[in-house]
Amino acid sequence: MQERWTAKARDSILTTRRTNSKKYIEITREEHTALMEGQAHGKVITFHEDKKPTLEDPPPPTEAEIAERKISELEAVVQNSRESNYTE
Repeated sequence: MQERWTAKARDSILTTRRTNSKKYIEITREEHTALMEGQAHGKVITFHEDKKPTLEDPPPPTEAEIAERKISELEAVVQNSRESNYTE
């Protein structure tokens, strides 16, 4: 069963919706702000059963993600090279 977490309007409750029930973990406005700030700086919000969410470092990229990034970088170099050949 997949859980989906959402922030409520008051910024003081995070909730997960399950098929037949709702579960609430109360957090303060300050805790919510800290989570949002951490996420904005590259951290990942991790949710725990019956505990408050925490900030953690994101997992390292997979080999496929690294390869995709390298391919994109090389494609950009090739494209820039082609464009500069056309304008000269």
